[in-house]
Amino acid sequence: MKNRSTIVFWLIIILTTIVTSFLIRRIKLIDDKMIEDFIESTTTEHTTISTTSTTTKTTHKITIKTTTKEKTSTKQEYMNYAKEYGNLNDTQLQCLDYLWTHESNWNPNDVNKSSGACGIPQAYPCKKIVQSEGSNDWKAQIRWGIKYINNRYKNPCSAWNHFKNRRWY
Repeated sequence: MKNRSTIVFWLIIILTTIVTSFLIRRIKLIDDKMIEDFIESTTTEHTTISTTSTTTKTTHKITIKTTTKEKTSTKQEYMNYAKEYGNLNDTQLQCLDYLWTHESNWNPNDVNKSSGACGIPQAYPCKKIVQSEGSNDWKAQIRWGIKYINNRYKNPCSAWNHFKNRRWY
């Protein structure tokens, strides 16, 4: 019986060593560039795990990169910013909400598959926002969208009425 437990013990040690060795090789094969691209806009923390093989007396250190996404803004934050930037009353803000909820659901990453319009206000072409505002973050998109609406329709409710009649603004 003692002989059988020794064999099981050594089989477990050998299998653990093989699995550990395999995992270390797999981790080394990961393309660092792909990881860097993925992590680019996130906060990175490093965790080091050490394993020691009892049969070979070697220690393997594996560093694992974990990511924490930056806080995502909410529709309410977008609407608050639009109200403040555009100096909108509640009625105008409601019209803007109807319009941009229909267009992009207030998603700054939204892209219309058929037209290529993008962002919260569905700018076309997308580069208009960057050319006008210097960036394409959600605040720049809202600033650009409100300027566009004010220049073309005078206010969000007029833009919303135009949209209801023609299905575009």
